[in-house]
Amino acid sequence: MRQNPKSYYEANEAWVVSNSYFTIAASELARKSKVKLVDRDQLIDFILVLNPNSEKPSPSKIIHSVSASHDSTCSRCGSPMVLRIGKRGNFLGCSSFLKCHNTKSVG
Repeated sequence: MRQNPKSYYEANEAWVVSNSYFTIAASELARKSKVKLVDRDQLIDFILVLNPNSEKPSPSKIIHSVSASHDSTCSRCGSPMVLRIGKRGNFLGCSSFLKCHNTKSVG
């Protein structure tokens, strides 16, 4: 039988922080397990509290900054390409990911 992480670490709370969003199943499991989920939007808000002079990034601003130095249109579907970070470094990925899996190397 697995031990509850909060008990194992003698913690008062358990959090899962992501730079993305959680599925319905993950949200339900977290609710049942009394684990706090922090998604992308909440994470950005936390960062802005710690760095009040920063401005909240918008997808259009990110796409614009990438397009200044790269071809920012997907050659397969015509959607904007966005800068992403993977195991092997930065790359451009189609903003319509899940529908389109096109990528382009950067550099």
